[in-house]
Amino acid sequence: MAGFSMSHMQPNLESLLEQLWAKHLASITGRISLLRQSQEQLSDCHSNPALRNEAAATAHKLAGVLGTFGLEEGTQLALFIEQQMESNEAPDPLELKHAIEALSQMVETRSLSH
Repeated sequence: MAGFSMSHMQPNLESLLEQLWAKHLASITGRISLLRQSQEQLSDCHSNPALRNEAAATAHKLAGVLGTFGLEEGTQLALFIEQQMESNEAPDPLELKHAIEALSQMVETRSLSH
C-alpha cells in the first residue's frame, strides 16, 4: 500500500474513541454509582453475598471498558475493587470508598478533558 500512513488514521481513531466514550459514559457512571451504593451498604454492615457478587461483576466490567479507553489506572482500581468484593474477608470500607472515588474522579476528568 504505497503512500499509506498510520498518521492519517490517528484523527479518525481518536474521533471514533470519543464517540464510543460518549456512547458508553452513562453506563460507566451507572456502574460507578452501583459500586458506591454497594460500598455504602457494606460499610453499614448490610453485607450480603449477592450484593458483593454484583459489585464484583460490575467492577470487572469497568476494568475492561476503562482499559479499552486507555485508562490503565482506572482498570487497576476496578480490579482492586473486584478483588475486595470477591474476598472471603470483609472489604475495608475506607479503602473501597477511596478506590471508588478515585475511579469516579478519573472518569470525570477524562470526560472533561476530551
